[in-house]
Amino acid sequence: MKTIGILVIAAALFGGCNSQPTPIPTMGTFSCDITSGGTHKCIDNTWSGDVYSTDTWASQCMSNMGTPGMGCSHTGAVGGCQSVTTTSTDTLTETEWFYSGDAGGISAACAMAGGMFVAP
Repeated sequence: MKTIGILVIAAALFGGCNSQPTPIPTMGTFSCDITSGGTHKCIDNTWSGDVYSTDTWASQCMSNMGTPGMGCSHTGAVGGCQSVTTTSTDTLTETEWFYSGDAGGISAACAMAGGMFVAP
């Protein structure tokens, strides 16, 4: 009887663990892979610091006919345009990878937009 009582208490203590909401991570990576009109690009978002829910990003990605993921493939990429936004609570780095065009053109357009060209 004593063993059964201990098992019941243990089940009560640990049984609720799975019912807790999953915490939203304070750092991570999210991507959106888009092919539209014959043009392929992929957007990587990485963050640290503040808490982000990727639900909004996933919804925006799918509304642009994209596929949400955990990171862009660099296979076949010509280059990317990276921007970093830092606030008092977090840092967000967005890199838009391009799979067509030429590196010089992407680099020039990126610089005009205030970003930094990155090689794959």
